[in-house]
Amino acid sequence: MIEKDNFQAGIEAQLHQWHAQIESASQTIADLKEKAEKLELDAKRDFLSHIEELESKIAITKVKIDEGQEHLDSIKAAGEEAWGEIKTGSQQAWGDLAQGLNEAWDTMKTSVDQASLKIKDIISKK
Repeated sequence: MIEKDNFQAGIEAQLHQWHAQIESASQTIADLKEKAEKLELDAKRDFLSHIEELESKIAITKVKIDEGQEHLDSIKAAGEEAWGEIKTGSQQAWGDLAQGLNEAWDTMKTSVDQASLKIKDIISKK
């Protein structure tokens, strides 16, 4: 039972971290939108288009986080006997999901950081 509890706690901690990262990225995107409103029309259109792509990536990441939550819920629902049967598959599935989410997060964070730097550069040149 301790192994199952530890596994669940690890998943819960990771989900909490991902939710915090999504909140932070969403706030950064909201800030970028506000700054984009100060740009000239062509630049504004370009950045708003880029921001829409970032929002799409966040939406996809949220779906993956929801999949992680569903996985956690199924583990919690499994009794001790069932846990023994699904343990290896659950650990592998979680590892795959976590790796995919971490890679998606890294790509999204890089995109957000690049957009933020570009928009700050344009605004500072005004």
